[in-house]
Parts: sequence; structure tokens; C-alpha cells
Amino acid sequence: MKRGNVFFVGMLLIAFFSCKKKDSNVSSTGTLIVKIENQVNGQTIAMTGLNYTNAAGNQYSVSMLKYYLTNFVLTKSDGSTFAANNYTLIDASDANKKSFTIDNVPNGTYTSAKFFIGVDASRNHTGVQDGDLDPMYGMIWTWNTGYIFFKHEGLYKDTSGATQALVFHYGTDAALATAQTSISVDVEGNSKTIYLEFNLNNLYKSPNPINFNQYNYQQSSTAADSIWIVKLKANFANTFSFDRAE
Repeated sequence: MKRGNVFFVGMLLIAFFSCKKKDSNVSSTGTLIVKIENQVNGQTIAMTGLNYTNAAGNQYSVSMLKYYLTNFVLTKSDGSTFAANNYTLIDASDANKKSFTIDNVPNGTYTSAKFFIGVDASRNHTGVQDGDLDPMYGMIWTWNTGYIFFKHEGLYKDTSGATQALVFHYGTDAALATAQTSISVDVEGNSKTIYLEFNLNNLYKSPNPINFNQYNYQQSSTAADSIWIVKLKANFANTFSFDRAE
């Protein structure tokens, strides 16, 4: 073999084994950071003023917006899934409560995220718990064992133009809602971030329009609340969407 050919083959071998060594150092799992953008029709939610109008024409405000996102299941392009088993509290008024991290996510291209709004029955009635399920966050009923899955408090203007209280405390096992959205993110042994948008107005829009003149003070505790719970449970399916990945 000519000297030039030997040199060329040698360089190829060096490149090959260098790539093998480099590939062997890549972790088989990565980290996925999920950031939630709370909004009303593209407008970031603010905690002041009657800034928003729902599909029923009710002008309203947000003084509190909290909810649980739990048990994320990520689906790859090949159909395989990864379950995160998370219990995460989102608080629109707290910068530290608008994102969470999913560790040990297997490498691959992920195309879908499915999750619950609320706390499943296995964790909903076990009493005092830690992390985001700690009662200090004010998301558990003191008079009834169980978590409040979703809270929206504020004000609204009724049909006469008077300002009235708006209190939605949504919960009980029957209220556990499911949401799913398409995503597009490649995990390759690194850290990636996906941004999910939560549109509060969609919760009051479809398939069941919610008129605050009919429903404005709901605690999920009476038979009269059951119809409201069923309506919101169906609407939650349309509240989350994928924005981008970085």
C-alpha cells in the first residue's frame, strides 16, 4: 500500500474511534424543563384590573390563579412513552411557580404531552403531604379531605354593571381533568425547555361557555356544583397548547 494511502486510512481510523469515544460520552437521558405561560387570548395575565372578557361577554379580573399539573406522559415519534409522575403547582402570581423540571427523560424526539389538571385519587386523600402538595400553599380544603385542583379568584361585572366576587375552587375526584397537546422537542442527553401556553379564556369558552352571571361562586361542595364541574372538566382539554422549544 502506498504511503499516502496508509496515511489516509490512518486518519479515517482516528476519526472513527474519536467519534465512537465522543458518542459513548453522551448520556442516554436528558432533562426537560416545562415553562407555563399563563395568558388570556395572548395577553399575559396580570393581577390587577378588569382586563379580560370571556366568550359570554363577562368582564373580569384575576387576583389569584393556581392549579395542579400532574403525571405528565411524554410520547415519542415512535409511539413509546415516558411517565414523569410529577405533582406540580402552577401559580400565575409567583415567578418560581411557573415552571418545573422533568429529569431522566430518555433521548428521542417527543411529539406529544398528556397530563392531568388536578390530583389523582391515590394522592388526593392521604392527608398532609410535602412538595407542592404541602397544605401551606392553600390548595387543600380544611373541611374536606382533598385538594383544590384549580383556583381562580377575582371580580366580574354583572348584567347591571355592578362588580361582584368571582370565586372558582374546582376539585373532588370527579373533577380530575385531562389535557393533551402536540409538542416538538429533541432530547439528546442535554437540557431542553418547552413552553406551554395556558389560555384562561378557553376554559370558559368551549365546548361549554361559562357565564359568570350563572356561575360566579363555586366551591365544588354541593350538588349544584356538579354541572359546573362537568362543564369545566370538558373545557380543560382545550386550554393548553405548545408554543416553542429551546
